[in-house]
Amino acid sequence: MVTQSIGVVLETGLADLVGDEPVPVEALAGPTGIPAAQLVRLLRALRTVGVFDATPEGVVHTEVSRLLRRDAGLSMAPHASIHLDRGYAAWPGLLGSLRVGGSAFERQRGVPMFEWLGEHPDEARTFNEAMAVGSRLRRQVLLGRDWGAASQVVDIGGGTGTNLLAVLEANPHLTGTVLDLPQVEQEARANIAGSAAADRCSFEGGSFFDRVPSADTYVAAVVLHDWNDEQATRILRAVPAAAPDGARLVLVETVLEDGVGEQWDWGAWMDLHMLVMLDGRERSETEWRALLAGAGWSAEVVGDGLVEAVTATR
Repeated sequence: MVTQSIGVVLETGLADLVGDEPVPVEALAGPTGIPAAQLVRLLRALRTVGVFDATPEGVVHTEVSRLLRRDAGLSMAPHASIHLDRGYAAWPGLLGSLRVGGSAFERQRGVPMFEWLGEHPDEARTFNEAMAVGSRLRRQVLLGRDWGAASQVVDIGGGTGTNLLAVLEANPHLTGTVLDLPQVEQEARANIAGSAAADRCSFEGGSFFDRVPSADTYVAAVVLHDWNDEQATRILRAVPAAAPDGARLVLVETVLEDGVGEQWDWGAWMDLHMLVMLDGRERSETEWRALLAGAGWSAEVVGDGLVEAVTATR
């Protein structure tokens, strides 16, 4: 009920119609196409979960509803839109994913989600907008890290290079390579060309399941949670033989509590969502350490938001 009600907010642009000043319900009725009497019913329900509030003068934003504005600094509108469509439709397949494994989305649509996005450019555009919001948060984690010991960085699944470029711009001694699929190459090269670090950054098209360029430091920001343990191990083992002993891996990932949680945990719900959508998963500290060890890495730091490991001695 809450999900579909928020969907109405997005589809009608209701959050964008409410600004810093109260707006009478009657003034929202025309632009949304919802009669005022019906809109009151929607807003009354949404207020109980912290979405919008009201004063005698009209409707006002709450901290939550403001995030549904398209122009919000960290707008959640793209995220909500993709989950309301593909995610909401796939979640009835949760039981099947729990019992036999595999992505409910793939069973429903007949193709893996990323392949489906490649065939649906409008949906892919919304997905990329959503990922860009999260990218700004992940970038802060990377920029807060000490890069003094690194010299050459490869961003595995680095998209258009925004995160790596930010790291290179903040650390002039670094050079870097973005590794991602060829279909993002044109946008990535344009992004790199416009950066102050353009002369220290390159793009390489290819699959991270096959090989990755040689470097002393590898970054993978919210990549491995897209994949099950078998697939994630393939990615982690793709580090080339030329990588020196002591090469470092920097993962920006959620780290779950071990065992069964006792309070609200966004990561625990995201874990189920990754199962339903991609047959992926979030992982606990124990699970991260085991995954890395099985792929030839020795975990050194496992904290929520950041996991670091070095190659095991060969």
